[in-house]
Amino acid sequence: KFRLRFRFKYRSMFRLTTDGKNMGKLYDDPTQSVCLYGNYLYYQHYDEKKGLQLNAAKMDGSSDELLLDEGVSPYSISQGVMYYTGYDKDHNIHTMNINGSDEQTIYNGNCTSLIRAGEHLYFIDMSQNYALVRVNLDGSDPVTIVSDRLATYNVDEKESAVYYQVDNGTSNGLYVKDLEGGEVRKIADGNYNYLHLTSKYLFYETYDGKSVYVMDLGTPLGEKVRMSIASL
Repeated sequence: KFRLRFRFKYRSMFRLTTDGKNMGKLYDDPTQSVCLYGNYLYYQHYDEKKGLQLNAAKMDGSSDELLLDEGVSPYSISQGVMYYTGYDKDHNIHTMNINGSDEQTIYNGNCTSLIRAGEHLYFIDMSQNYALVRVNLDGSDPVTIVSDRLATYNVDEKESAVYYQVDNGTSNGLYVKDLEGGEVRKIADGNYNYLHLTSKYLFYETYDGKSVYVMDLGTPLGEKVRMSIASL
């Protein structure tokens, strides 16, 4: 089993086994986002003249091919289809087969931070003061889920809850919203980043990067469930 690692000073990309051994360099130039799907890594490749582009590379480093001449973030891939927002030419929502074919525009808007969860696409709408919006997989029926100005968010795969950082300058904090009942609860005051979800835990860090926390999703909300990673 392998995991990915970035060399943050230069933003290079490596792989290593989960025991921390057998490190191998996959890419030595700057990159900002990467997604593992099957045996391929889809990542933002840097070109000195063209800037960021979207590439697909095998995990063993044996191939590395250009998919799009645009620095899109490859975060949402499902059933051989990539969902992404435009980066250079527009900020619409597009789909594309993972081999680079059949590119389509499914939603016209000013979109960023796209996530597929269940049978919906979630994104931050920059034209709505960075509110969180949800659409169907074909781009239809947009619904505003959170109207506050957001900095980042994540949605669980069952679409039961969305976790998000409010960034409006008055009530900044980490919140969770029940997508079925609509209840909103605050997890913590302050500014947080990098929200990562598993089936049991929420991981996040302070905006300054000095502290990382984990929250047990099976425990009622409260300070006692926010544990520093360093204390685990």
